[in-house]
Amino acid sequence: GWEISPVAPLTGRLDVDVPDLAWTAGWIGPDAQAGGRLLGRVALTGTRREPTWEGRIDGTGLVIREPATGFEGTQGTLAISFRDHELRLEKFAFDAPWKPTGEAARAIGNVKRPERGTLSAEGAFNATTKKGEFRVKSAGYPVTQLTTRFLAVTGESKAQIDGPLIAVTGDLRADAGWFGVPASAAPTVADDVIVDRGEPLASTATSERIRL
Repeated sequence: GWEISPVAPLTGRLDVDVPDLAWTAGWIGPDAQAGGRLLGRVALTGTRREPTWEGRIDGTGLVIREPATGFEGTQGTLAISFRDHELRLEKFAFDAPWKPTGEAARAIGNVKRPERGTLSAEGAFNATTKKGEFRVKSAGYPVTQLTTRFLAVTGESKAQIDGPLIAVTGDLRADAGWFGVPASAAPTVADDVIVDRGEPLASTATSERIRL
């Protein structure tokens, strides 16, 4: 048989130009929305054994809306650079306005709230050592906004990668939160309905001998 030499030189280039990311919404959820543009160029050199990358990819006008969880991100930006064996997330940021529903707005009425919350991330990963670190910062960011709940958080979390191991730590606090309680109790079945859970049913009937 034959094979490619591990020291064979590599040369390649990847050009990225995605004018609209709306098609990625299906990866997020069935009713999700997405948007924005990606533009970049990455060059490949080195050998098959030790490939190296050089270039960057930038994203502008990024938008994410996921109605099932109430997560929203607007005015998003992305900047990823590649150099040698390292991928560096220079910037990944979103803004989101506070839009609590009527009940949530009344519940958190005395809370000082910003016009918009911010969410950002940065970090790096080395493909050779399989090690990296990523940090996520939040400042009054509304992570969920639904008619039944609202939660905005501030703080920082960190993910450290060492081969197959990932250690996540963080320090977050809630700026404002509200979780609605249903006005009525959960529905229940009538007393004469028997629920079959796959277990033998105990007999509740009684017998009586009648002498004729």
